[in-house]
Amino acid sequence: MVVPMMLLIPILASSDGTRAIADVSIALGKALAVVAVAWFMARYPIPYLLRRVDASRSREIFLLSVLAICIGTAWVTYVAGLSPALGAFLGGMVVADTDFQHRAMSDVIPLRDTFVSLFFISLGMLFQGAVLVEHPVLVAALFLAFVAGKATLATLAAMVMRFPARAAILAGIGLGQFGEFGFVLMKVGTGAGLADGGFSSALLQAGILSMFVTPIAIALAPHLTAGEVLLAPLSRLLGVRGVEEVEPEALDGHVIVVGFGLAGQTVASALDDCGIPYIVLELNSDTVRRAREAGIPIYYADATSHEALSHAHITKARAVAVLINDRQAVIRVVDAVHREVADLPIVVRTRYMSERKELEALGAADVVSEEVEASAEAVVRLLRRLQLPRNVIEAQVRLARDEMGTSQRKITVPRISLCEHEDLAELKIDTLLIQHDWPAVGKTATQVDLRRLTGASVVAVRRGDRLLQEMGDIGPFQEGDLLFLVGNSSSMREAQHQLEGSGQQAG
Repeated sequence: MVVPMMLLIPILASSDGTRAIADVSIALGKALAVVAVAWFMARYPIPYLLRRVDASRSREIFLLSVLAICIGTAWVTYVAGLSPALGAFLGGMVVADTDFQHRAMSDVIPLRDTFVSLFFISLGMLFQGAVLVEHPVLVAALFLAFVAGKATLATLAAMVMRFPARAAILAGIGLGQFGEFGFVLMKVGTGAGLADGGFSSALLQAGILSMFVTPIAIALAPHLTAGEVLLAPLSRLLGVRGVEEVEPEALDGHVIVVGFGLAGQTVASALDDCGIPYIVLELNSDTVRRAREAGIPIYYADATSHEALSHAHITKARAVAVLINDRQAVIRVVDAVHREVADLPIVVRTRYMSERKELEALGAADVVSEEVEASAEAVVRLLRRLQLPRNVIEAQVRLARDEMGTSQRKITVPRISLCEHEDLAELKIDTLLIQHDWPAVGKTATQVDLRRLTGASVVAVRRGDRLLQEMGDIGPFQEGDLLFLVGNSSSMREAQHQLEGSGQQAG
């Protein structure tokens, strides 16, 4: 460090060095000014403008306004002598800081997909095989630097953040390509004379090749396991916390829950209530952290990994519940578990019924399709709202399930209240407290004969701390009995008069 600094002192002391420092200072000042203006615009003028535009109820005007903000910010930064890409980025940040960020995103997504397609198509058109022939060694070296170098750096960064080895490797492979902003920097560097045309062409070809290779590498990455063993010493050195923390004697006869979303939390809670031991494997670090703070036996691990399943003691497990949303990940987990223990019951939640046969062929014992269960539940609730008889609803649900797929779940039809049933909308439920001077005291419901005389019916009686629903248990009415009556408004009034004796006196 001392020698480079000593070499820089004469340069900085020269006139060229002073001019360079001045140029850098001016550029930094412009950048800070632009950021400050963007921050001010995001706090006051832009939200007010978007509220006025939103009041017009015109989707086209709103979209044009968002584009004008982003393009306008890019133009302002260009005029200020800065990169228009920086301006476009700041424009997006300004819009994202308003209450209209989600609407702006939904409106801009079609344009974004179009521009991304044009970007990659343009890159493909820039690919020149002649450059590979002229500079094969340079292109190969740059290609390896992108793919291997970036992947290594990203993997090590993930390891430092205490991600498990497998997750770090997958992240590194996914990031091992030439980025979009790299092309922008390459153009700026070429324009500034930092690179000649031959090197820039080779750099461009290597970057395009890395983008060609990345999708293939991502597809093959989940099947690679050698890197986990190589990175195991580094994992222990950095204190990476994963499923390998589980003590060998800690688990036996347990359930492995893969995924800790809403379904995973529900299953884990049920297992906890039933006293069944379990562990959860999850790849969301925030979810793992929050669940651990709550005392959940959850570990950061990739359930498709042989090492992770071994640390989870899969050979001693009673069952596995796969409750994640990624279809390809579900397939890989089921295949990995079945290869480890062929006869281990695997319960899988999947989105579509069409996936059931494939998962069963891979070894899943039970496949719960959201499509089937949600459709059946929708049929039940709709027909119940239409007030069809229970047996008719159950028959329709059985028919629907037979057509869509098998299910062992019991058919449950929710009950509706009297006020929700159109034919019984006039009926009311009311209560009457038997007083000591009422003629009904000491008489049974049959002797009072409310149903024939008034049209109201006694459906239950609250006597002390007991609720009596059978007429044989009620017996004679007693002082302090709370009667529950069903009937329309007029019959309820008549029943009150009859019970308190005013109806007989009036007669």
